[in-house]
Amino acid sequence: MKPFLFPTVLCLSFMVFAQENSTGIFQYNRDIGSPKIAGSVAYDHASQTYTIEGAGNSDLEKPDAFRFLYNKLKGDFIATANFEFENAQDMHQKMGWMARATVADKALMVGSFLYGDGHMTAEWTEPVEKEIQNSPEKISASKRYQ
Repeated sequence: MKPFLFPTVLCLSFMVFAQENSTGIFQYNRDIGSPKIAGSVAYDHASQTYTIEGAGNSDLEKPDAFRFLYNKLKGDFIATANFEFENAQDMHQKMGWMARATVADKALMVGSFLYGDGHMTAEWTEPVEKEIQNSPEKISASKRYQ
């Protein structure tokens, strides 16, 4: 099995400042792509909460761009996380988890994302097409952040 990068991702919209440093449980913390505004992250040790900020676009035809917190892993893994938007203002805002082959643009990936309007998706890229695919069914989550 090829190694995958395991992140908690804020795919709000997105970034390229290549800041890599340890934050909370994550070994790496950087922007991927070319964001309009560089991303940032703050970690509150007491509440074990990450506050992640960034800006870019969510157009799937454009290069990858998002704030990326991750660890390098090999083999099988189990991912659990709770996500909440502080100020969801756009249905295109998204955050979630992602397993990614590399940090390169359009890398193979699989993930699940919560959008600003409360719906969730499973997304992945195909090896040949490298276009993001969405699950055929729309999955909804409660809008606890409202």
